[in-house]
Amino acid sequence: MPMSGDKGLLIRQYPAGVDIFKKGDEAEEAFFVKEGRIRIYKKDTNGIEKKIATIEEGGIFGEMSMIQKRNRTSYAQAIDKSTLVIIDKALLDKKIDNADPLLATLIKILIKRLYEVQK
Repeated sequence: MPMSGDKGLLIRQYPAGVDIFKKGDEAEEAFFVKEGRIRIYKKDTNGIEKKIATIEEGGIFGEMSMIQKRNRTSYAQAIDKSTLVIIDKALLDKKIDNADPLLATLIKILIKRLYEVQK
């Protein structure tokens, strides 16, 4: 999905069990899963974890908080050794700004609705 010629893309590897981000972290990056699997989860007030999603190869995560300019609302952790393509905020903002205005608005509305459903 990410284009290799795009500036702002980095590759990072995460060992199994390592946190990629935590609730409350600033959302400066989104992630494309090149290899591995990522667990997205929340914790209730008692610290009990609730699975939100498993992101597999070819999936993207971390974009919702970044587009909405909010801190992270969940946790992300590598299930397996994972290789991620990092999409920084400046690149994604540029892509959205250069998109067809109707599509850019639609993307923002859909992200906002998804965020409200996941609260």
